[in-house]
Amino acid sequence: MLPLSLFKSVQFTNGSISLFLLGLGMMSGSFFLSFFLIQVKGLNQLSAGLIISTMSLCSMIFSILAAILTKKLGSRFLSALGLLLLCASCYLNSSLTQNSSNTEIILRLIVAGAGTGLSMATLIGSTIANVPVDKIGIASGISNMTRTLGTVLGVALFLTIFTSNMTTQISDAKDSAVETIQKDIVFDNETKLQMISSIKAGSDKSVSLSEILNTIDKEETAVLASSTAMAENKIKESFEAQKEEIKKIVPNIQDTFLTYTVKAFSFTFKMSAVILLPGIFFALFSDKKRNPDMKNKQFIKP
Repeated sequence: MLPLSLFKSVQFTNGSISLFLLGLGMMSGSFFLSFFLIQVKGLNQLSAGLIISTMSLCSMIFSILAAILTKKLGSRFLSALGLLLLCASCYLNSSLTQNSSNTEIILRLIVAGAGTGLSMATLIGSTIANVPVDKIGIASGISNMTRTLGTVLGVALFLTIFTSNMTTQISDAKDSAVETIQKDIVFDNETKLQMISSIKAGSDKSVSLSEILNTIDKEETAVLASSTAMAENKIKESFEAQKEEIKKIVPNIQDTFLTYTVKAFSFTFKMSAVILLPGIFFALFSDKKRNPDMKNKQFIKP
């Protein structure tokens, strides 16, 4: 049974809240960024996973450095610094676009890995250090539970925010694409109506070039079948001009949808940074001021 008396310790409570928010931030830096790499950058799962592994490697390195730096800076400030770096990486992720290089993404992951490594070990140590000796095992379990709970809820929370914003962005992208088609002077009215209808009926960001060209070919065949021989050359020239225009305009429309998708990701990354901000404050009060002798004796009974 969970001993609620543990939460009478302000330091333990603050540390647990910080670990929960840390779990949320880790999901923004790993799971959600990998989702960005697959959906926007077009990478496969293996390539995205290899890039994301940068965060884990940096976390391992900085968790070792955290043990050394804690003696000089103290666990409170180191935990707050780690959460600040993680928060900064989430905000920096909001500036990523479909044209961002892998180097830009890896640099952001290094910042996120540094923040995770500096804060996780120190926060767990702080929560355990502020409970009675006979409750250390339970405190350790609660610390792991709150962090895991943060990662689980982080996936649901960020996907909910993204999906909600994505609905609005896709609607705006469709309006922009329709406006582009309506302003075009090469397409005839029937072709414009077919393209606009296809875009409005679509539920995702894909606009198939081959499907539109096939539709144009069928329309051309039908028109040629009912036209005179003298008008065939003019009709063919008109349809060829429309096909060339489609090859130019469809990639622009696809890029428009991708741009609005990036906006949805950007908004979600910014929200994750805002959610992480309180964690910095809680981390500053996750431990007591201790001198070196007290740190060495805190788990030793007299």
